[in-house]
Amino acid sequence: MRRSCFVLLAVLAAAVVCAQQPPQKPAAAPRLFNVGYRVLRLHYKTEDGKEKEVVTALWYPTAAEPVEFTYGGGYAKGRVAKDADVLKTDGGWPLVICSHGYSGSGLGWVYLAEHLAARGFFVAAPDHADDCVAVRIEGGRTETGGLEILRKALALARSGRNFDHKKHAYRRAEIRAVLDGLLSAAGDENSPFYSRIDSKRVAMVGHSLGSYTASSMLGLLEGEREGRIRAAVLLSGGLFPWNPKGFASVKVPLLFFWGEDEREPRRRTGLPDLCSASLACYRAAHPPKYALELKDGTHFSFCEGGWHDTPEKKRPGTAARQVATIRRYVTAFLRRHLLDDKEAEKRLLRPTLMTTILAAETKSTRPSFKVSVRKDLSYGGETAHERQRLDLYLPEGVDNFATLLFVHGGAWRTGSKDLLWHKRICRVLAERGFGAAAADYRLSPGVTHPAHIEDVAAAAPKPRSART
Repeated sequence: MRRSCFVLLAVLAAAVVCAQQPPQKPAAAPRLFNVGYRVLRLHYKTEDGKEKEVVTALWYPTAAEPVEFTYGGGYAKGRVAKDADVLKTDGGWPLVICSHGYSGSGLGWVYLAEHLAARGFFVAAPDHADDCVAVRIEGGRTETGGLEILRKALALARSGRNFDHKKHAYRRAEIRAVLDGLLSAAGDENSPFYSRIDSKRVAMVGHSLGSYTASSMLGLLEGEREGRIRAAVLLSGGLFPWNPKGFASVKVPLLFFWGEDEREPRRRTGLPDLCSASLACYRAAHPPKYALELKDGTHFSFCEGGWHDTPEKKRPGTAARQVATIRRYVTAFLRRHLLDDKEAEKRLLRPTLMTTILAAETKSTRPSFKVSVRKDLSYGGETAHERQRLDLYLPEGVDNFATLLFVHGGAWRTGSKDLLWHKRICRVLAERGFGAAAADYRLSPGVTHPAHIEDVAAAAPKPRSART
């Protein structure tokens, strides 16, 4: 009941082929671009002075003609211009760094990276050095057993607040190596990336443990905040190590995105309900913020090698629609918060048949009305019972508004309009231009049916200026 009401609250709170030409401005480039692809080997030093290498896949706009391309020895297929030059643009292309889940690979982002690059983004996806890996950018699939990966992945997810942050510091080091390497190259006249990347427009997208990696660099892990990251997408989030209240320390726009099937099935394996966890983190975060649930989505709907292998016997075409939905909202989020594309926000705030939850809080959805509260108004006449009382929450300065009557639960035997979360729902509605009434009613065993329903009917507000 509590989660359902919060979801209601959250939903109510919402509601490029081209030839070489003169430089184009990314925010004003609606057409599609050809997509270039190359692999880099970047290096960094650990705290103890050891040199490490991180293999990174890159996708970017190009003027070269693409051809059919097979990634990782058959792991994925696409259409790119291998090792082509990066198309020049004023100020450089916005950079998106993608962090894959445990045992995954930079190739897990093919479906999204090609899409983003065609729309004017420079996308970098490193291979993280996890202790188990199923696929690599260079070499494709490995011989690592699936059961071993599953066992270790479950152990990580079940570790909760006991998660070993130090053990996974290599992931943050690898992301910083990609950031440092690419931004340094963008300022090097001898580099093929010279002036091709905009250092002030950097976002991060993470899936699963990659979401943990991203959030740990946004301020949730003390001393690890990466100020160059200006927005983040957390897919099927690795949120288990965090107290949701910690997201109050994050100062960049956030998009939480998870699958509908990551609720009850996760509980049966000893994992937290990702819907509840994501909404709790969303609620604590600062706006602008967004929360989305993908219809019929699973943990693997968000990574290449997962979505197109999904059985579709009962719902043909589901996987393709899921991919289109992920691309739609992630692209719109990045365009809005890296390119200041205000039209993209309209797509972000518009639900589709593939979204079972869409919540958002932005400047356009934040409260705009002052609230007038009238407490303990009697609706039972001269002989009214002490329970026949209601509270009205009204938007000031509004002459005509819809009114919602909130009736608390409790099986007609218990409950109260004075619970804090009831008050919050009514106030949020009033802040957004609705009238809201929270009513008490007589309870059993003091009265019997239909007295409770009669009270609720009598409590329904009927002001001349409102429609109920």
